[in-house]
Amino acid sequence: MDWVLVNPHPPVFDKSEFRDVMHLNSAEIPGSDNESFTAFSNHFNDLRSVAKAQTDLEADITHTGVVGYTENIDKSKFFKYWEVSIDNPSLAPEQIAKDYDILFQTSHGEISYSEDVQDKVKAFLNSGGQLWWENCNGLVIEPGDGFTKEVKFESIRPGGNIKFPQIPVLDEDKNMHPLFDNIFRIDPDKSTRVMAPGIFTETNEISLLGDGEEWLNDDNRYLDNLLPTDEVILNVKDTTTGEMLPNLAIRNIVNKDEPAGRIVITTSDIACGITKHVHRGGGKAVEDYKFCYNLFGWMSKVGVSFDETRANTWDGSNEFSIEVTFTNHGARAQTYDVEKIIDTDIWEVTSTTALRDYKVYYPWIKELDDKGYPKKIELEPNQSEVVEYSFKIKTLDIQYYNFTLKASESGVENPRDTVETTFRLNNTRIEGPVFTGFRPNGFDITINAPEVITPDLRPETYELYLKFERGGRFIDPHEVFTHIQIEESNPTPELEGLNHNYMMDDKGNLYIRVTIDNVLFERTNERIRLNVFLEDKDYQVTGKIEVFDPISRQRNSFSDEVKGK
Repeated sequence: MDWVLVNPHPPVFDKSEFRDVMHLNSAEIPGSDNESFTAFSNHFNDLRSVAKAQTDLEADITHTGVVGYTENIDKSKFFKYWEVSIDNPSLAPEQIAKDYDILFQTSHGEISYSEDVQDKVKAFLNSGGQLWWENCNGLVIEPGDGFTKEVKFESIRPGGNIKFPQIPVLDEDKNMHPLFDNIFRIDPDKSTRVMAPGIFTETNEISLLGDGEEWLNDDNRYLDNLLPTDEVILNVKDTTTGEMLPNLAIRNIVNKDEPAGRIVITTSDIACGITKHVHRGGGKAVEDYKFCYNLFGWMSKVGVSFDETRANTWDGSNEFSIEVTFTNHGARAQTYDVEKIIDTDIWEVTSTTALRDYKVYYPWIKELDDKGYPKKIELEPNQSEVVEYSFKIKTLDIQYYNFTLKASESGVENPRDTVETTFRLNNTRIEGPVFTGFRPNGFDITINAPEVITPDLRPETYELYLKFERGGRFIDPHEVFTHIQIEESNPTPELEGLNHNYMMDDKGNLYIRVTIDNVLFERTNERIRLNVFLEDKDYQVTGKIEVFDPISRQRNSFSDEVKGK
């Protein structure tokens, strides 16, 4: 999977918090003792890298029900990146619901929230937020302290390490819920992993969800006090009585004017099933990992993405095209309405006939708009499709053009599954390369700073393209070029050296690409001066400059071609 889990609003990284808990740090710090606070402070610059580097993932932060809980609370500091501060006044519930695919809550004991936090969690759910609510052995929500109707978590302990079977609830087509079968199938019949000694009843993946087998206990848990509208998707069977008891349920928070919120309620401590024994051999929680992947897949939204690199080839003319990818990251087939948002005063989408036979060749398209592009699409789980959009630019003298595509769950007034993605075509022009100092063995090039230095100073990658002509045709640069260097002169901006390689354009002409990394112009009088060395003086040179974001490789600005000697 190519997913990356992130916390959009992590806590502040305060290194001093770790000074007294370094004996619990399991991250390996190259060339140093991992208990050294000095080495820790020098090596880590953010909470995410701290959490990612830990090899001991077990960090229970509850105050009751755990032997040695004080140590685990201290250990949890190394995983602080994943904390979401609901009581943060700068995070509105609507913002949390928009920025987070899911929040996770668990405890070994009672949960008690102040009234303002309760109200904020309620508002989060009422804004379409999604919560995974897990009982980690003894979760109690006292009356009046919750943000939804209370649920009771109960246990049956028959003794003798007996694990009761967990049985999925099937739909009318005899299929398990997508939480058990979308990205991965959690097998209800068997398990491929080696069982721990002493557990001698259930050996299928569904029944082994949670940490019961990991700890060799017989804690068979179930839910009580569910609402009539709660959807039970997994039962646990008490083999001593034959009774089927709810083990896993989904609660929808239906709202009039917003997408429905959703709570996934689990009782078997699936998260602990993942973190137990990770550094002690691993491989004991296959089904729990599967469940987590399925959970994120089931809750993920439709994706709309643009091929940002396509803009790098635009030559400044009045025509442009870009590829758009539509992806269903969810666990079931979904129909989406597609809407274009564009300022038609400066550019417009041009009509196409490429998709007119969509019923034959593109059955995932269900309807076209007036320009011939998809208006309604239907995608299977994990299905991706690419559409090329073409444009005519009406006004060529502005800095950028925005084009937004919105895909939303079809037929729903307030859809949960919706996304808007904006593509920006940069049209920022800069001065071209200045050719001077022509001599028998070469010439000089000056790259000047932009006329306006933006306050958001970030390093950029500058690329200079050089083509050589002789007798009206382009020649192989190897025939004349020997090397290039940066002239040590003032005022030169901050940069990280220079390299060059040979490239070929779409017409088969070879040229030299000179790359200057991490250039940071801070003053308008700064310049980069280059000395070019040649073996032949019979040539004409043409040059062009392009400036890129070093991370995304999106082109930020470019110059026109300039001819030298």
